[in-house]
Amino acid sequence: MSTIERAAAQGNGEEPPTPTPRPARKSEPVHSLEERISSRRRPLAGRCDFDIDAMAARGFLSPKEGRSQLAREMRRMKRPLLLNIRKAEALLGRPSAETGPKDMRSHNFIMVTSALPGEGKTYTSTNLAISIAAEIDRSALLVDADVAKRDLSRQFDLTGDRGLTEALADSSVHPDAFTLATNVDRLELLPSGTSRDNIDELYASVTMQRRMRSLSRLDPNRVVVFDGPPLLVTTEAKVLAQYMSQILLVVESGKTPQDAVLHALKLLEEHPNVSVVLNKTSRPLGSDYGYGYGCGYGYGQTEEEAAR
Repeated sequence: MSTIERAAAQGNGEEPPTPTPRPARKSEPVHSLEERISSRRRPLAGRCDFDIDAMAARGFLSPKEGRSQLAREMRRMKRPLLLNIRKAEALLGRPSAETGPKDMRSHNFIMVTSALPGEGKTYTSTNLAISIAAEIDRSALLVDADVAKRDLSRQFDLTGDRGLTEALADSSVHPDAFTLATNVDRLELLPSGTSRDNIDELYASVTMQRRMRSLSRLDPNRVVVFDGPPLLVTTEAKVLAQYMSQILLVVESGKTPQDAVLHALKLLEEHPNVSVVLNKTSRPLGSDYGYGYGCGYGYGQTEEEAAR
């Protein structure tokens, strides 16, 4: 009934009909990114339990032991990496679903690579991820990005699991749908997925850019560690480097030829932050003497460069 009709009805002594109330509009609750992350069922793909005692027997870092020589060496390695991430966060803000880096590099991405195969990059990336997961305010995602060899996936018997390559093939599914939980607190694992001949092209694709952006922005506290391919054997490592804020080049002490190291560094010369990790060294590290890691930082990143 119109306003005029209601007025006429009142003039005739009639009681105007009560208008039917409109149903209240249900407003969707607004959740912060952190609330969406904590309420999300993570991860979706399943679970991979490490045999921690067997890994420790093979020389890997054990989350149970924080005072070992290896634990101290990994702290020495991760501290500058995490400091660089904090500096970038202070300058640029943490990555989120709404905002992100201006270029393709995500400041919570670290790639571990080497000049040649067999220098210990998978061993180093695994230990680094376990050590980062021990941080109070950080979590770690360990990604097997060496699709040709899949050493990381083989290490945990995950070569038959879907992973990174499936995430690249299906752009409608978030990469975390292929992520596995582990029995190490705050550590998750993304297997390589099935082997593909065109992995270089997949890494260079727009889909890869979107996948990397999704991994970077979902959890602002997560550090993503990529076990990358060797630089001098494949072309994929150099393509992956464009998404990374930091790169660790693992060099096996007394074995890797110097010209191979120089060639690998030459391939990374345009990257703003490359660190060299000397693996299996017996050189003194501070006040410690032993068989382990030595870190050198041949390329640095200033705060001004991080803001670019």
